[in-house]
Order: sequence, then structure tokens, then C-alpha cells
Amino acid sequence: MRQKYSFYILLFIATVMFLATGCEDSITDPAADDTAVVRGTVADTQGEVIVGADMMAMSTVFGSISTTSDEEGRYEFVLPVSVGESTTNYTLSASKSAFDPKSETIPLAAGNVVVVNFVLGQQGEEDGGGDNGPPSESRSGPASNLVVYEVQSPSIGVTGGGYEESTRLVFEARDSNGVPVDLEHAVDVVFSILGGPGGGEFLSPATGRTNEDGQVSVTLNAGIRAGVVQITAEATVGDRTIKSTPVKLSIHGGLPAQEHFGLAPDRLNFPALHIVNARLGIVAVLGDKFSNPVRPGTNVYFRTNAGNIQTEVATDNDGVAPVQLISLGKNINATVHGPGFGYVTAETRGENGVLVTDSVLVLLSGSPIITVDPFSFEIPNNGSQSFNFTVADYNGNPMAEGQKITVNLELPQLSGTAKAPELILTGTTDFTLPDTQSRAYTNFGFTLSVYGGDEEDVIENMPVTVRILTTGPNGNVQLNFSGTVNVN
Repeated sequence: MRQKYSFYILLFIATVMFLATGCEDSITDPAADDTAVVRGTVADTQGEVIVGADMMAMSTVFGSISTTSDEEGRYEFVLPVSVGESTTNYTLSASKSAFDPKSETIPLAAGNVVVVNFVLGQQGEEDGGGDNGPPSESRSGPASNLVVYEVQSPSIGVTGGGYEESTRLVFEARDSNGVPVDLEHAVDVVFSILGGPGGGEFLSPATGRTNEDGQVSVTLNAGIRAGVVQITAEATVGDRTIKSTPVKLSIHGGLPAQEHFGLAPDRLNFPALHIVNARLGIVAVLGDKFSNPVRPGTNVYFRTNAGNIQTEVATDNDGVAPVQLISLGKNINATVHGPGFGYVTAETRGENGVLVTDSVLVLLSGSPIITVDPFSFEIPNNGSQSFNFTVADYNGNPMAEGQKITVNLELPQLSGTAKAPELILTGTTDFTLPDTQSRAYTNFGFTLSVYGGDEEDVIENMPVTVRILTTGPNGNVQLNFSGTVNVN
């Protein structure tokens, strides 16, 4: 009777382990917007945890990530995934010496938390019991597929760029049961670069033969160009060819070079002289000596005498480091260019610690002030008068891009059959400023011409008001002045 109960207890344990193996529980973590979490346990068929199992998560988009199971047989991956409606497929694999490896492919979306538990059987272990015959001379069958077992680093740097220039990949040939092939079933593997930046990158060796663990390795060596490289492995088994999933690796740029370092503001003229906390975008663009964007995460340091600025920013994948100049609402006078001008400087370090730096001049312009000369006029019939006027801030600097200047006339209301003489404005009467720091864009002029003719009903000595109006990012100001036209 005790043996019968023991049989049912073992059957119950085996059933629970079977249900747990490969189980995926997916929930949504709203805090994760570009990653997914995969966690679980690794155990043997007796329910004992396996410590130090080699775990790998492999994606054709993001490369591979490796870890090992801890003292309680647990593992966890935080994996990058595509953002949007699509999912990213990851192949999870678990392996341990003396155990048959297992793998599983699962789709992941941003915010998922997925549980995948692995149960590994010992090599040569029978799943269903039965007669124990003599051990097989070979522990595997012929190779059925090639998988990526390990990637030393998913990213390297261009040759001569100051970073690690090569990475090692290990592929594993497995039979139809997922068992790594033995020496009896060893295969010759050919390595290929499917696509790359074309800067001289290469694989070494070009071919290799699997060892007693079914593994073969190859090294990717970078060239002088940054970009994405896809590597595949393939082998011929009998009359068919087996291929691995392409492995996606990144070759990043090298250290910054002075000749490929640029700095620029969003605009040269920043209308924020007396404004607190206005923001002007400043961007530094960094490349290496081969014109590649520098390695992502390269630090750039900023300083300014024109306000406040973020002091340290890391470059993105394009070698770009953006910051913001923050205005303080105070006049500045920190350069030879006069009041209102200041510098933003960016710097970093290149090869051999050489300083790489650049500076850019910015102008903080203020509210417009309009002056005109002459301020009054008397223009006879068939005569004209020229006027010079300025639109500038109190430092004498030009207005910012988009500031508009117009000149118009205001005439009196006439009664009866009286007619006004023909009045014509020429010159700067409708103008919009470009993005400029030049004071040449503070001086303007126009001419008022009078054509009264010989008609008796054309009014003489008619008063006229000239209106100069400027509107835009620096503010709105109007100046009116008057005179007389068609004077006898």
C-alpha cells in the first residue's frame, strides 16, 4: 500500500513540474515603456534547482544578453523591445554541463513581465522510464540547427578609435532534440557578414569546426566605419544546409576629433535680454577622425557667460549632445562684440586626451526702440522727403528673426469735392528681419513723394501722419510723427 501511495505522490510532483515547464504568465507593467522583463527558475527533473545555469536571451534586433541562475535557481532578464504595436521575438536558452539544454522563443511587447521556467534533463536521461539498455556510443544525433550560444559584446568601436575593436561569438550546433552535437557529428561552419557599414570589417576565422560541446567561435573585427553588422553561420549536413538566425551587432565610432566637432545655437539672435528662464537650444555634434558619429554616451561639457547652461550631456547614437541656454533677465557684456553678446563653449577629450572644443557667439536682444530723422516735414507739390529710421534694442543690437517692420500713412478726412494729392512711399516700408547679429539690420530708410497735379480741388497744405510699426518676438512698438504735404 505504501508503494502505491508513493507512486501517486511522484506522479503528482511530475505533473506539477510538467505544467510549470515553459509556462508563460504575461502581465503589463505600465512603468516600462521600452523594455520587457523575463524571469523564471531552472530545475532538474527531480525538482532540484540548478545553480549557475547559463541563460541567454537572443534577438535579431537587439543582439544577446547572458546571465546565470542564482543559488535558488532563479534568473531574470530586462530586455529592450520595439516600441509600438509590434512585438520583439526573443529566443531564451538554458544550459548546464551534464544537462541537455533547452530553448524557447517568445514574443515580447513593451511593459510585459513574462515567467518562463526551465526543467533540464540530465544527458542520457529517459523521460518516460522503461528498460535501461546499454549507453549509446554517441550522445547526439546529426546537426539540425545552429544557434547563437554566446556574444562577448554586442557593440565594439571602429579600429583605431580608442575602444575595444573586436568581439567573439560562439555558435552551437544542435540535433533535432536540442542536444549539442558531439565530435562524431561535428560539422564545418562557414561564417558570413550579411550586411555592414563597409569600412573593412571582417570575420576571423572564415570557417571553423564544432568541438566536443558542439560549439565553434568566430571573431568580428571592426573597420573604420560605424554601423550595424549582421553575422550568420551555416553548415552543410548531408544534402541540406542549416543556418543560424542573423546576429545583429553594432560598430560605434571612436573618440572625438577636432575637425569633426561642431557647435551651433537654434538661432543666432535670442530675444530674451530681459526675460528670466527663456530657453535657447544649443547642439554639439561630435564625430571621430573617420567622420563616424562618436560612441553613444560620450560626455560633452558646456559653459557660458550669457546665462546658465547644463554642464554635462552625453551624446546620442548620432553623436549629438543637446543643451539649453537659460536666460537670467540681465544685460550681458562679456565679449569684444559689445553689450548683449556672449559665448557658449563646449569641450570634450579626444585621442590621447587631447582637448576638443568649440565656441559659438550668441546675441540676447531686447525690446525695440524706434528713432527717425527728420521728425517733421513740409513737402511741396511734386516734391519728396527722405527719412532715416532705426529699430534696435537699447544696446543698439538688431531685432530677432521674425520681427516685422511696416511704414504707413494716416490722412485726414476730406469734405466735399476736396481731393488728396497722390502720396507714394518707397524704401523699407514692409520688412521682416532674418536671424542676424549684424547691426546693419538696425538702420532703414524710406522716401515720401507728393504729386498734387494742377487740379483746383486738390487740397493744399494737407497734414499727414507717418506711422512706423514693429511687431514680433522682441515686442510691439509704434512711432507716429506728422508733417504737411502739397505746401504752397
